[in-house]
Amino acid sequence: MISGEPNYSFSAREDVLAQGRDNVVSMRVELSGSAVTVSAATFTLRSPGSDTPVISAATVSTLSPPTYTISAASLAGAGNLGTGWQQIWALTIGGRVYTVDRETVVAIYPPAPTITQADLSARHADIGSLLGRGRTSAQALMDAAWAQIMRRWRSEGGAAWRLRTRDAFHDAHLFLTLSMLFMDVGKLNGNEALGELGPRYLGMYDREWTRVKGAIDWSDTGRPDDPDTLESPRADAAHVNAPALTWGGYGTGRRSYHRFGVR
Repeated sequence: MISGEPNYSFSAREDVLAQGRDNVVSMRVELSGSAVTVSAATFTLRSPGSDTPVISAATVSTLSPPTYTISAASLAGAGNLGTGWQQIWALTIGGRVYTVDRETVVAIYPPAPTITQADLSARHADIGSLLGRGRTSAQALMDAAWAQIMRRWRSEGGAAWRLRTRDAFHDAHLFLTLSMLFMDVGKLNGNEALGELGPRYLGMYDREWTRVKGAIDWSDTGRPDDPDTLESPRADAAHVNAPALTWGGYGTGRRSYHRFGVR
């Protein structure tokens, strides 16, 4: 933060946009647990390797939170798929402009969770009575667990939008959600038995994490390159600049993928 200024929190984690349709993006700002009033905002979108914005300082009309719709035409073209996109938000708060950027990916099929509350109920039939703290559903917990999984996958060198096995994260997401739930309600209710389920599910999540694999779309076609080959595209998949068709890699142009941990 800048000394003398409030330490605002901006919801700037990586965005994965879907090619072929309009995408609604937003930038929530919070301070002390409450949404901050934004009096004006503009939105800019930059594509990889270009100094000319695709969208330049467009006025944002919806401000609670600041929300902008990126048209499908802005993301069209096979060459626009992948990383390197950048959202730039200029937000006016208390008469001062705060500029925040957000890493962005364009994909044919963005990753999405596959678990539902029914999956939680399948393991614990009384899950509805265990939610606690005024919750009427487990959606907030499922959302928090999914966001954590996406951050962890990315920090380990993964590209979740390349996974064509849609339920690759299913069990990991389920176990992490249940871990969060039981750690919370066990503490809230003072119930040792429920509380012990939290660390147990966390251990199941950690073990499942090491087994997450799937069919991969390295070529950005929306289809797996080899449907019968399951890979773990995390830190064991090194993206390097090298001539095409080098040993251990494949592709076109200067980018190739050296793949390890293939099953």
